[in-house]
Amino acid sequence: MSKIIWILAVLLCVQAGVYAVDWIGGYGDNEWDLWLNWNPDIPTAADDVTVKLDDPEHTPILIDADVVGVCKRLRLGSDADKYGNILMTGGTLNINSHLELGDYGTGVFDLEGGEVNMTHDVKIGDGATGHGTLNISGSAVINAGTSRFINVGNAGYGEMNMTGGTINIPTYDLQVADAGGIGVVNMSGGTINIARNLKVGGGNAGGNGKFTMTGGVINTKSLYVPEATGALGLLEVFGGTINVTSGYLTMKDGGYIDIKNGQLVMADSTGSAKSNVDGKIATGQIYGFGGYGSVEAVWNGSDTTTVTATAPDEAYLLAPTGEVYEPSDPNGLEVTWEYGGQATEHHLYFSTDEAGVTARTAGYQGSVTSPHFIAPENYVPGNTYYWVVDESDGVTTWPGTFVSVTIVAQSPYPENLQPQGLDVDIDTDLSWADGAQATEHYVYISADEQLVIDMDASVMVGPAVSPYNIDTLVNNTTYFWRVVATDGVTDWASEVVSFRTVPAASASWAPQDPGDLSWTNPANWTGGAGAGTTSNIDDPDYPVYISAGMTTPEVAGMGGNLFIGSTDGLSGSVVVDGGELTVAGLLDIGAYGTGSLTVNSGTVGGTATINLGHSSTGARGFLTINGGEVNSADNFWIGRVGDGFVEVNDGTLSVAPGKDLIMANGLDSSLTINGGLVDVPNNSRIGYKHHGSLIVTGGTLRTKSLLVPYSDSYPGSGNVTITGGTIEGLVQLRNNGTMNIDGGTIISAGDQVVRYTETYASKISAYGGFGTLSAVYDSDTDTTTLTAIAPDGTVIDPFDQYADTAALTAEWSGTAAAEIDDTDPFVGSRAMTMTYSGTSSNLSRSITADVSGLSIEARLLSLYVRGDSGNDEAELSVTLDSSAGSAAVAYTGMISEDGWQRWLIPLTDFAGVDLNDITGITITVGDGISSASGTIGIDQIQFAEAQCIADYTIADMNNDCVVTFGDYLALADDWMLSGYDVSPEAVGGDLVLYYPLDDTGVTVADQTGSYDGATTADNWQSTGGFDGGAYLSFDGDNFVTIPAAVIDNIANTGELSISMWVRGDASSDGVRQMIFSSRTPADEGHILNFDIQYYSEEEFSLVFESGHDTDRQEDWEWFYWGWNSSGMDIPRDDTVFYDDWNHVVCTKNLATGVQRLYFNGVVVGENRSATTAIPPSSDIGFFILGGFAPGSLMYNGDLDDFKIYNRELSHAEILTLSGYTDPTYHQDILSDVDFDESDDIGTGDLQIMADVWLQDQRWPAAL
Repeated sequence: MSKIIWILAVLLCVQAGVYAVDWIGGYGDNEWDLWLNWNPDIPTAADDVTVKLDDPEHTPILIDADVVGVCKRLRLGSDADKYGNILMTGGTLNINSHLELGDYGTGVFDLEGGEVNMTHDVKIGDGATGHGTLNISGSAVINAGTSRFINVGNAGYGEMNMTGGTINIPTYDLQVADAGGIGVVNMSGGTINIARNLKVGGGNAGGNGKFTMTGGVINTKSLYVPEATGALGLLEVFGGTINVTSGYLTMKDGGYIDIKNGQLVMADSTGSAKSNVDGKIATGQIYGFGGYGSVEAVWNGSDTTTVTATAPDEAYLLAPTGEVYEPSDPNGLEVTWEYGGQATEHHLYFSTDEAGVTARTAGYQGSVTSPHFIAPENYVPGNTYYWVVDESDGVTTWPGTFVSVTIVAQSPYPENLQPQGLDVDIDTDLSWADGAQATEHYVYISADEQLVIDMDASVMVGPAVSPYNIDTLVNNTTYFWRVVATDGVTDWASEVVSFRTVPAASASWAPQDPGDLSWTNPANWTGGAGAGTTSNIDDPDYPVYISAGMTTPEVAGMGGNLFIGSTDGLSGSVVVDGGELTVAGLLDIGAYGTGSLTVNSGTVGGTATINLGHSSTGARGFLTINGGEVNSADNFWIGRVGDGFVEVNDGTLSVAPGKDLIMANGLDSSLTINGGLVDVPNNSRIGYKHHGSLIVTGGTLRTKSLLVPYSDSYPGSGNVTITGGTIEGLVQLRNNGTMNIDGGTIISAGDQVVRYTETYASKISAYGGFGTLSAVYDSDTDTTTLTAIAPDGTVIDPFDQYADTAALTAEWSGTAAAEIDDTDPFVGSRAMTMTYSGTSSNLSRSITADVSGLSIEARLLSLYVRGDSGNDEAELSVTLDSSAGSAAVAYTGMISEDGWQRWLIPLTDFAGVDLNDITGITITVGDGISSASGTIGIDQIQFAEAQCIADYTIADMNNDCVVTFGDYLALADDWMLSGYDVSPEAVGGDLVLYYPLDDTGVTVADQTGSYDGATTADNWQSTGGFDGGAYLSFDGDNFVTIPAAVIDNIANTGELSISMWVRGDASSDGVRQMIFSSRTPADEGHILNFDIQYYSEEEFSLVFESGHDTDRQEDWEWFYWGWNSSGMDIPRDDTVFYDDWNHVVCTKNLATGVQRLYFNGVVVGENRSATTAIPPSSDIGFFILGGFAPGSLMYNGDLDDFKIYNRELSHAEILTLSGYTDPTYHQDILSDVDFDESDDIGTGDLQIMADVWLQDQRWPAAL
């Protein structure tokens, strides 16, 4: 049997005899075992079952106590906008493959009884548009397959609600969110037995997971919250018990556990599990009662640690506070809170008397019996009410937190008036939000603004109800309007707003003189030669030509819109060979029909908004630029409602400053750049609500940010393929964005060129995943350049080189029909389509290839295949010919699957082929027996070898794709390291420079008396420093010169500590800066440098470099700090870098070889092989605060209390300098080999390494 590898899937086994059975329904009670409900019949164990109905309210499939149902694969809601539901109250359902709920559509499984048995996975919310729900209750049982898992939120949205029953996962995991999906589990009863791991939060491809438990029991070997860095996970243990049988708990950044009345019970023979939990409690990742209570981990001294939480004694979560709208309930406003943990009495005080409530002498409402209260007479706008809840057990009273709430009247004014702005259709309704106290509303609308301002009765209509239709609007007119609300006594008038209607059409292209198709020929227009406010072009046979010298007012000064393809079902085209086409309003290339604009020279633009595929889903727009200029004065839309396609071969496409290029707001669209320049000063959105494709083979795309797609908040997706040319700008890949680089260059300012939110392999690849990427930072230009390095392999056929089908068929021939496909290639600009019929169809071509240079264990033949669900299924095979013979590898099950898929075949499967002399390749559809027909796509055929992706293996430390002795040495280097507790201590001596930075003038005084500095600008601030006193501000121009002789104190001892208080400036977002720097006289290398790179208000990196020898070597340590808080409301207690003072200390000790970076008393970076000495002052050109060198990488921000010591300060001393006052601080271990996250390096980490010892770790997988 041949082996097939799929990227984005798992290893599949070839199995013959798989048939598709579809649910029809509507007969009987919709029973599973009624044959009338199925097409063609009740499914057997060999049948794939799909339920994909159009009606979201359809009657669910019923499985009751008398039914024993079977199938192979079961998919509920198997396509976008399709639905499938099952209600199971008893009986048995045996699934011999996957259960997929919401497979790109919406699927719901209500399991109230009976038993479901599977041999494979359960995927709930599978695919980007999938929405799956599993509800399990009563005595129901789910048994997942062996070596399989249950995944809630696999790329889509998955939800599992469990009130009873049992789930058994015998050998694998329960994963809550994976592949960028969202997973939610609510459990109030029942039992879940997990053989391996409970993972709350995404795996390799990320995802956001939330598990809320209020009852029931979970038995799991290990617990991950979340599994992977970059994912988010929240586990709420509000009731019930989680038994962790191995005691293994790992939590990444973005993972939190909130415990109320439930408990974690962890196996623990040594107390290490308790230590691990204590560390998570100390860092705030494990907390109780929403952070208001306390958490305790108790080890019984032998085998168990139990983690529980204690509620606070005081009442908490009081709401509402601050301002609230006047209650609509005449009974009053409801206030709520949570009880204290020991209270039996709850004494509420509520009154407008602040002093009385504070003294507990006013507003006493008694001891209330439930945690909510309807406050009477509290709906008077403007009143402020003060309230507090004191908790008591009858003996002890716990005074509550004092809060207030101010009643704000609901607005009596009409608000949210729509429409506003430009391009409003004359049939648009007026709408608004009603005034709260009004009984009627009146509309004032006119083209005369003053009449509306004066509320003249002549322009009033009403009483009116929103939405309100004005049937007297005319085109190309600006209207002013407002709404007045009234209760019959008082009037409340809204602000005056305006909108402009779409200009009326007054000229249409109707050629009467085919010999002269120029724009300026009046014989070709009805209504004049384009002189009207709007021009419509709808003639598929006769394009409009604009040539050099055409600058007539009709062309160069159009007052309205130009619609190319303005009518549904019709098409029009314009060719610009020179001159000027200046549009003041809308330039729609495909308004309702199909429009084409070709620019060979000349200028297109004006004040126009340019839209391709604008006004309907049937609209299609094509823009080809072979020269000249196209300028968009507003956002440039490619596929605004329909679809749009842009090809730039030469010339310039530019978008106005502050405006965006927006692709695929309507339907799938593309931009191809083969040459010229596309200049977008702001954002280029590749994929907005649908799929956007950017292909760059030459030329330049210059943009601030390339967003692929625009946002994870929208359903769009995006792909970028680069085979040549240049992209200048920061690339940001979202969850649904991918990039493949087969050539060309990406260059961006700063030290970051691509940002992405998932693992490298799933987001960006080189040469289809077989090449490697190289990013090089240039400190002189402060830019980073990203290029692709070709793989060690041979490309057989990329198909991009064929100009047309004739060129293709000159190389490929056979019994199948071959055509070039330039509309939907997988990569590059072209692919091949292969149309098959009969029992066997083939295409062949000759090649010359020698793949003996590829490593034998990783040689692969790779090709991309595009299937279609409308194809007849048939066997697909590839044959390789050589001088020694031929061999074929076949697979069935690919060509009827929609979309592109990758087929990877180990070359060892081609038995008998001489890999040193491959002479030909043949692709065949059909087994020679069964007849079939259809069309498939083929793209990017190549020989290559699998590449190593190191982060796929937790223990592959040297990135050689396999865990061996070299990785063991990395573990040995850190053996027995562990986290530690430290207490603040008084700071000792050896201070060699101290700048308090509280001076005036240009002198910077050194309190040691030895090394006064000088500032280039008097930017002293008298108050507001870290201690409230003075400090020095840096504005990107000024700096402080430090005498280089101070370095000799450090060079002599081999030790240093540099302490300072730093406050960044928010205006420095994205700018790399130096806080201090010293360099050689030749301006080479770094002697002492500390720099910061901002990415956003919550993301930045700190870098400390030291030492410089004759080989320009230096030691460095860096710390990247950032987070993504979207997708889940998780409490955070982090300090951002700017707007707050932060304490930084850099230390180095040559004797121990340790260099550290401290941030607010915490070790955040550590280099234990820092052995490069600090040179003497004679080797130093300058030493400054505030920049890298005068005028280079200058600092924007504030600095205070700068100190240099000629010894390594202890952690205890640094805690004191940072202002830390608690008795003890726990420092977590800094090590890449703490695999089990136990805060020490020991046998647990060794065991994890042993588990993957000698495992091959290549991607795509080597067989």
